[in-house]
Amino acid sequence: MQKEKPSHLKINNRVFWQNHNPLVIIFCLVALSLVMLEKNQYLLSLSSFLAILFYLFWQQKRYPWLFLLVLGPLLLWLIQTWYFQDLRDLGAFYSNLKGRVVKNSGTYGIIKIGRQSVLWIAMPPSLTLGQNVNLSGWIQPLKEPPNSFSFDFSAYLRSQTVFKGIKVENYQLLPTHNLRFYFFSYWQTQAISPFLNFLLWNDKTNLEIKNQLNELNLGYLLNGTMLINIYYLKRFRNKVFGSKPSLNTITQVLFTSLFLGYLYLAAFPWFLVRFTIAQVLNLVIRQRHWNWNRQTRSFVILYSLYFINARFILQSGVWYLVIVGIFFTSNDFKMRGLRKWTWHLARSFGLFCPLEIIFNYRLNFIAPFLFLGLLPWFQFLNGFVFFAWWWPKTTNLWTFLSNITQWLLDLSTKLSWSWNFGSGLIVCFVVYFWGLWKIKGAESWKSNKWVLILTIASLILALSWAKISLETESFWMLNVGNGSSFLYVNKFKNTVIIYDCGSGPGFSPKIMGDFLKFKGLNHIDYLFISHFHLDHYNGLEHVQKLATVKNLITNEYVGNLAWTHKGIQMIGWKLDKVKDYNDTSLIILLILKNNTILLVGDLTKVGEANHLENPHFLYVIGNIKIDLLQLGHHGSKNSSSEAFLNLVNPRMIFISAGLKNNHQFPDAETIKILNKMRIPFVSTHIKINWVWNLTKNQLKSFY
Repeated sequence: MQKEKPSHLKINNRVFWQNHNPLVIIFCLVALSLVMLEKNQYLLSLSSFLAILFYLFWQQKRYPWLFLLVLGPLLLWLIQTWYFQDLRDLGAFYSNLKGRVVKNSGTYGIIKIGRQSVLWIAMPPSLTLGQNVNLSGWIQPLKEPPNSFSFDFSAYLRSQTVFKGIKVENYQLLPTHNLRFYFFSYWQTQAISPFLNFLLWNDKTNLEIKNQLNELNLGYLLNGTMLINIYYLKRFRNKVFGSKPSLNTITQVLFTSLFLGYLYLAAFPWFLVRFTIAQVLNLVIRQRHWNWNRQTRSFVILYSLYFINARFILQSGVWYLVIVGIFFTSNDFKMRGLRKWTWHLARSFGLFCPLEIIFNYRLNFIAPFLFLGLLPWFQFLNGFVFFAWWWPKTTNLWTFLSNITQWLLDLSTKLSWSWNFGSGLIVCFVVYFWGLWKIKGAESWKSNKWVLILTIASLILALSWAKISLETESFWMLNVGNGSSFLYVNKFKNTVIIYDCGSGPGFSPKIMGDFLKFKGLNHIDYLFISHFHLDHYNGLEHVQKLATVKNLITNEYVGNLAWTHKGIQMIGWKLDKVKDYNDTSLIILLILKNNTILLVGDLTKVGEANHLENPHFLYVIGNIKIDLLQLGHHGSKNSSSEAFLNLVNPRMIFISAGLKNNHQFPDAETIKILNKMRIPFVSTHIKINWVWNLTKNQLKSFY
């Protein structure tokens, strides 16, 4: 007797196997090709397009309409990009540009000028949403990130169809008449708690709580609990008023009106727009009695989002929705009670944790349990805020609730256990999810044991790839502008040494910490801070959150300035009584097996002269070959005297300086001296980052 195919896989009397749903395959391939195209990964993008063509050719007779699923998103992508990305006016100065404020985060804003959204850096916090303004300023391209491993703010803006910025010279407020402006003008006159603003409008000025949630890998908690509350409120309304047609209609209209009003005032946040579209499409599908399974409905909803914003696939959250659409939309497992919840927790851990590693390079193993623990509290806050925001004189109440939330997050931070896995091999992650997909659709995992073995092996390789691909012994200079961040790594000795972890103006202080995540480094044997200028240590707090610092040594250290660790010698020198604080920089000499590196911080010519009078310094430096010198004070003309360079006589020089910086580092006079002495040098103002592979004696730049 022929086995009957499961009825929940039917779509309009056509059977789509779970392991071969063309909606899933085409969406993933189209999304992957466009994402790779946006990231300038042309080879991977071309490979995805070729895979699409192969699949269309293979399935053309069975599903002749599939080409529409490819052509539609591509056309929408091109049309929206052409419509919003008009870059012909870059570098031009414009006056009397009339626009409307659509976002003001306190640190930056977005203003609508005609059909285009434009970034306004350092928008005054006093400007209200909906405010009309008259601008004069320079149109500029979006600033690209200094590193591939740091947060790409420009990519985030492009996903919101923002392709350029404006450097505002002056602005004038214009008469404004719209509901959003009137509401927020009144709102700003009230003594509103910042915590209330954070809950109600997702206001980022209350950054401490938001940052803590992100560090716990729970950044989605606030939006997620809001959606859960809306869902339960909708079910409650249906249960109470569903049997009373007149009241049901009235409450439906009231509920919908209030929801749409909130959407308008909140400037249509994307997660709520997505939720609204999902609800509308589900309602249409039910009323039309289309026999679509839940997986198909999920991907039809994702396809519909292309019509709102075709660039939504650039957001990392889309791939979480894809995973939910593939693995959480079937009734394969009829479990109950504790076994059911154990299975759901294990399934969520096995699916979402790899995604966290792909996008954040780091995993908080306790995050699923913290989510379950914090969910009721944030559900209460999200529900309570919509009923209590209008109460007068409740500042003390919201301060009390904020303190409780802060205490819960502090406790969660103490309980969390995180690990930096680094940048994994994407191909291995793809094989891992493919293997889970195959096993999920099988009647028994035993019939797919080789697939199971391949799935486990690919996950192990993906998680260990950062360690495998790491150079055996290397020295890194990171692009931090007019700052200082240097790193020595020995893979087989499991040794990490950092010299400074700061960033200059206009650069994120998190760059060194982000690099540790990117390379899967979880401990630091020695962290040296040359001196306490912000551009040399402002990333210290972030580094300490992401890795265990075993020894922290600064220019205020009192004791013997000599250390040995696994055959690596470190010798230090410093000056105490000097006029220029830069000359108190802690100098570190790294004596490795085959190389020596001298790091001098912001040492000036005066400090160099003082060290040249130190017999111990003269003896050590004069009797050793220096392979690499970090040039003092970013290549300033007040550093690097010829006498000092003659003594050190390095084979190579590293200069940490920003591109087109206000101080014009490295100085032309310093470069002239280096050329005169025929000392080769590299600088972060010429290329992005630099790494010296000490094993192969290779120097290369990387992004």
